[in-house]
Amino acid sequence: MPWAALGTILRTAPLVLGAADALLARTRRPSTTAADLDALRQRIADLEQHQQATATLAKELAEQASAITAALQAHAVKTRQAFILSTVAAVLAVSALLLALIMR
Repeated sequence: MPWAALGTILRTAPLVLGAADALLARTRRPSTTAADLDALRQRIADLEQHQQATATLAKELAEQASAITAALQAHAVKTRQAFILSTVAAVLAVSALLLALIMR
């Protein structure tokens, strides 16, 4: 009996070894070299620099938007003042016209 089991084990050994090799190949990490690490460090530094530039640009855009808002508010005040002045001028002109018609 033990010899039959041994024969079965020996017949399936190549299949088991092949599966073990496949599993080992899938789980084995490739070796990392110093050049790979340097390249990764450089990429990280580039990404950090890009992130800093993006943050700076966003800050500048926010400042410009704030300046545009302030300019629009100032323009709105001046427009309101001009409207009031033109309304007063129109009322004075109509009053002067009516007074001239009445004084005739």
